[in-house]
Amino acid sequence: MKIYKLFLIIAISCFGVTSINGQSFKQAISLNGLGDPTADAKGFGIAYNPNNQLVYASITGSFSSPNNAVAVIDPATDSIITTFDVGLFPEDIAFIPGTNIGAITNSTSGTVSIFEGTSTSHQVIQTVQLPDSFGFGTCYPFGITFHEGYWYVSTVDGSGEVYAIDTNTYQVDLNAGFSTEFRSNGRMVSTSIPGRPPQNQLLVGTTIYNSTFTGATAGIYNSNDVQINYLINDNFAPSTSDFAQHSDGRIFVGGLFEGNLFVCDAEGNPLRTIDCNGFNAYGLGLSEDESLLVMCDLYDTSLAFVDVANETFISDISISALGYGVPNDAVFALGKLYVSDQGSENVLVFDQLPSFTPNNNYAGDLLISNPVPKNGELVTVTMQAARNQMGWLIGSNDDIATNSNGIDFLIGPNINLYASGLNMCRASKTVPNNPALIGRQFHFQGVTYDSNGSLTTTAPRMIIIQ
Repeated sequence: MKIYKLFLIIAISCFGVTSINGQSFKQAISLNGLGDPTADAKGFGIAYNPNNQLVYASITGSFSSPNNAVAVIDPATDSIITTFDVGLFPEDIAFIPGTNIGAITNSTSGTVSIFEGTSTSHQVIQTVQLPDSFGFGTCYPFGITFHEGYWYVSTVDGSGEVYAIDTNTYQVDLNAGFSTEFRSNGRMVSTSIPGRPPQNQLLVGTTIYNSTFTGATAGIYNSNDVQINYLINDNFAPSTSDFAQHSDGRIFVGGLFEGNLFVCDAEGNPLRTIDCNGFNAYGLGLSEDESLLVMCDLYDTSLAFVDVANETFISDISISALGYGVPNDAVFALGKLYVSDQGSENVLVFDQLPSFTPNNNYAGDLLISNPVPKNGELVTVTMQAARNQMGWLIGSNDDIATNSNGIDFLIGPNINLYASGLNMCRASKTVPNNPALIGRQFHFQGVTYDSNGSLTTTAPRMIIIQ
């Protein structure tokens, strides 16, 4: 305990953020009157195709007055250059990388429209009807992404089906699709696993409600048929809605997560949570230089910004305070941010976006043998320090940032010392056979001497009992 008290009284500054400038609202691009002129023209999904440098916004309308069009925006001029018709209530948009071929889910029609577009013309080249599992008249497709030669389409009809459309034949391939077992599906992301032979997986955001619909279990289903639950609450309905993938392998997971943003690896295993000051994410957008993440909180009618390098919340903007409605989805293009507004008939444009100097100063590594253990399974947490340097392993039941005697932790507020040692220390624990532990989160952070002889923390890591 003497060593523990010694390192706690040495002050360090683990995190610093240098803001060069702040985001500003530039303009609103009106969707009014586009598509079906008798229907509402509210937006929903939005995507950028770097191949032709155009932004695409679905014109969904409303449940009582659905529309059926896509607006094509030139970000060089922030003007709509054309529209084209698709199915009813178009939602999510994705592209085959390196091409001008895209696809969009039409929720009310139960179809996917595949289109091709250049700077001068756009046309739908195929409409694919999806199976109707329950005979409701539609399967309600939502998310769409390109993955290993297929368009994969998630559904929100409760069937849990993820359909696969062959990009060569434009036909549904039932053998390539899979089911998340009657969960409601969010958006998806196609991932690769850094450091391993080529092995791509598809991660699907999932939500399964309890019998009274007062609560839910939110998590991720991967294409290896593994479900990983992130958050369980019977008095609150958490959900997983969207992903943003960084080139370094990190995947940011957005949803109704009680004001947190999750970070996971390519298999969906949780790495940590980021406290986002109470804001949640229905839609996520990652800047072109991967330094800035935006969260669309449609419940709070706000945008929240996260510094990706330092993994810290930055600031927020109230969309309603600007006189607009509900931010649904976001994309960055040519140094600007484009936000679809489900509450008004506009696409909102922001410029002068913040930029930052990475300054997290992490040192050492924190490794968890099994980040998603079940009752009765062994978990080992290892803290690796530099050669001939001391390391300490700290843990907490919560992820509330705290300062303990001058040391800034990203876990807390109640922290405990689990192990200490020269070069390396570890702690092992078998999860008790206690069903009440399912859904519990445990957070860890290491402390080590850095090369300058100062005490520095590792990046935080977590486990979630399954």
